[in-house]
Amino acid sequence: MMSKKTKEEILKENLETGLNGKVTDITVRRPNRVYSKCKGEDIWDVTKYLMEKLGFDYLCTITGADCGETINILYHWGHKDGTLFTVEAVTPAAKSEIKTITDLIPGAIYYERELVDLLGVNVTGLPKGNRYPLPDDFPQDQHPLRKSWDPVKYIKDQENRETAVRKIQEDNACQR
Repeated sequence: MMSKKTKEEILKENLETGLNGKVTDITVRRPNRVYSKCKGEDIWDVTKYLMEKLGFDYLCTITGADCGETINILYHWGHKDGTLFTVEAVTPAAKSEIKTITDLIPGAIYYERELVDLLGVNVTGLPKGNRYPLPDDFPQDQHPLRKSWDPVKYIKDQENRETAVRKIQEDNACQR
């Protein structure tokens, strides 16, 4: 007697056949939890398929990690049947770039801005706007979640900048 396939097994099959190999390493880790990987360049297509063909309509969050040679961006999706699906978009650290998914799910904008600010990911097509979560005057070339980030250098640069500002203020004090 054939056993009935679980929803996780059906999801795995749909991902394997529906995306022509764009999703790899699909694993069912436990009930309601499915994980996979894709290339960073494929995340838009994967997102569109998840939403339009498989009914994943809730983006729980996007997280990112500097893994040395790669930046891995994890998109955590929820389905109304209780399934949580994570797709890990892998992009080279030296040229980390993904296409925005904000045209598919506008709420992704803040998660994608975090990727830009904290990991230095180039999110192509991301609508213009304020930085998030770092302040606008935070150095554009500094990304605090990158393994190469040097907080000591950042602190010294800030101290030097503050010293220079105080000097200018003192020099201009007599002109008031």
